Amino acid sequence: MSRKVKITAIQIPDEIRGANAQEKYACNLKNIEDYLTMAGEAGCDLTGIGECSNTRGLTPAEKKEVLGPIEGGREVEIGARLAKRYRMNIVLGIAGYEGDKKRNVGVVIDRKGGIAGIYRKVQLTRREVQAGVVPGDDYAVFDLDFGRIGVVICHDMSFAESTRILGVRRAEIIMWPSNWSGWGRDLSNCMIRCRAIDSGAFLVFLSHASNPVTCHQAWKRGVAGCTCVVSPMGEIVAQSPQRAPGIVSIEVDLDIKRIAPGFTCDGTDVFMDEMLCERRPEIYAPLCDPALVPPPPREHPQRTDA
Repeated sequence: MSRKVKITAIQIPDEIRGANAQEKYACNLKNIEDYLTMAGEAGCDLTGIGECSNTRGLTPAEKKEVLGPIEGGREVEIGARLAKRYRMNIVLGIAGYEGDKKRNVGVVIDRKGGIAGIYRKVQLTRREVQAGVVPGDDYAVFDLDFGRIGVVICHDMSFAESTRILGVRRAEIIMWPSNWSGWGRDLSNCMIRCRAIDSGAFLVFLSHASNPVTCHQAWKRGVAGCTCVVSPMGEIVAQSPQRAPGIVSIEVDLDIKRIAPGFTCDGTDVFMDEMLCERRPEIYAPLCDPALVPPPPREHPQRTDA
């Protein structure tokens, strides 16, 4: 059998032009539309765009001025319209409101332009919490026409549990919209590859371009501008040009599984089938023990710039 899926990963521009909140917001919306159109023209089955793609370059005050509802908002309208036009599935990384709750989300839009689900970022940074962002409570999976995907956002990836849960729930592709950076390229790339291996899934890192003049800043060291697709074997099978905006595409076959010949017993078996059937959840309780969660190592000054 063969389930070939063409994945297109978007590396959204980092330079946002505008003299005020509305102009910057309009620039972000245009970037979302332009780059989703590029992905559609590439004939992809699945594409994604990075974290908070609608608020890039905005100050905290400007974000308050332009942020609106997630469902029914202009961002989802653009995504739905282009998903339907090009018959593609989209994971749209945006910020917005669900009722009175401020969220950082990945909206999953199917080929018909409908919302297949919304992932709400679970592992918020303390900076986001201070700014009033409300976390989600589940690493959900979403069934699309070609198979099952999961979504994590930025800091979620700092915790191995995030992608392990998606692996146990049999996600075949994990989309990762992110502003994640700052850990150093070698460590970051090693971790990204390990998350793909551990989950037995393709991992799609949706980063953003970065200005080479300012990329020396500490928070931009590491993997910003390294949008890529990683295989379940931990191989980077596609990667965008370093720090430049654009798209990168690759066709993968979800029916080709990682095989473990004679790994824990005689015979040839799918690695994830072996690992999942041999898990011992009854001894993993310490991972869920609140008593083992330490307090923050230090107090942080109040910030509202998320």
